[in-house]
Amino acid sequence: MGKAWLEGARWRQGGFHRLNRSTRHGICGMSRRGKGRRPPRAAAAAVAVERKVRTLQRLVPGGRRLQPEQLFLRTADYILLLRLQVHVLRELVPAMSYMDMNGCAVGCNSTGVKGM
Repeated sequence: MGKAWLEGARWRQGGFHRLNRSTRHGICGMSRRGKGRRPPRAAAAAVAVERKVRTLQRLVPGGRRLQPEQLFLRTADYILLLRLQVHVLRELVPAMSYMDMNGCAVGCNSTGVKGM
């Protein structure tokens, strides 16, 4: 009877609960839902950076075959190219609108006559 009281006291103090928790859910620290331990912040940050680099490699033409250092340089060039394209298209919109209002379709010369 003395031994039962001792086990009950240990159970209430959490001693057996702590021992059983590691065996119930595995030594590696798996939780009841099976998610496992979260990686440290540095590891999580490295995973996030790798994911972003892969995304960037898909977005930049020719980026899949580049190392990250080269990819960043190519990305900067690609951004400048895209900005230039946006600038050119913004300048073309008023010109195209002017040509459309004057009855000249795309491909007309300055006199309004369709070019060859």
